[in-house]
Amino acid sequence: MSNVLITSKMFGRYSPEPMECLVKAGLTILPNPFEGRVLSEEELVQLIGDADAVILGNERITERVLDAAPKLKVIARFGVGYDRVDVDAARRRGIAVTITPGANVEAVAELALGLMIALLRKITEADQKTRMGEFPNILGVELSGRQLGIVGFGRIGQAVAKRALAFDMKVVAFDITDRSYEAESLNTNLLSLDELMATSDVISLHLPGGVNTNRLIGRRAFSIMKRGSYLINTSRASVVDTEALVEALKSGQLSGAAVDVFDVEPPPADHPLFALSNVIVTPHMGGSTDKATDKMGMMAVQNVISVLKSGLPLNPV
Repeated sequence: MSNVLITSKMFGRYSPEPMECLVKAGLTILPNPFEGRVLSEEELVQLIGDADAVILGNERITERVLDAAPKLKVIARFGVGYDRVDVDAARRRGIAVTITPGANVEAVAELALGLMIALLRKITEADQKTRMGEFPNILGVELSGRQLGIVGFGRIGQAVAKRALAFDMKVVAFDITDRSYEAESLNTNLLSLDELMATSDVISLHLPGGVNTNRLIGRRAFSIMKRGSYLINTSRASVVDTEALVEALKSGQLSGAAVDVFDVEPPPADHPLFALSNVIVTPHMGGSTDKATDKMGMMAVQNVISVLKSGLPLNPV
């Protein structure tokens, strides 16, 4: 009998099917007394000792955690990012690391566009002032006719482009991979990163975490960006230098930003972005929709069952 530890707080939230599949496969669900929040390293060490598999949320899997998991065979990420997992350390131990590619594409793309509209039309500010008894004439900015620069033109970036085009935006993109075919089919021009930043009214980030993208958007990038532009980040916090972002927002180099991801989650109450009125913050909810969580749940379960039954991951990193 194999044991599964579930740390993802969204697993099975909207449908019992993923959990039922684990039970039908003869797997035992280990108790998680910290259910509903991201676990610390110490908490993971306490819980993971008897686990053959873990369905992972946003926790960090470190060398110390792996040392405490002698039975572990598979780490199934409930999502597509795996920068919080020490993949090399897992591979040295013969532990498979899997992801759920494509499951949250529509959800993240919709949030990115929603944040874009809310930011440019100042919807959160209008809501707060109206509730306080004010009835101000708030001047917003239309998306129509503006240039959207998409940094990272994979599946999510392309889904954002489709939605932005429906709002009559001009869409340009940058990617280190050749995306010529996809760009042509989506009426999107591919630019260098510097040209994209210098000419775009709104920039939306859709990049993976890792060494190659760490703090890619920092002081130099902000200095190149079109003055008064907007930044949307629904990808990874590590892509943006937060200190430089705060400086750009305070100086007016950026008119506003919307951020769904943080270096530390949940972020501290004194996070510098919280003090700025031209910022919208959300709690890493890009993939948190009914359909996306069901898809991710089922894909994570299928990865776990495949590795435990045959040793072969379906969606390996």
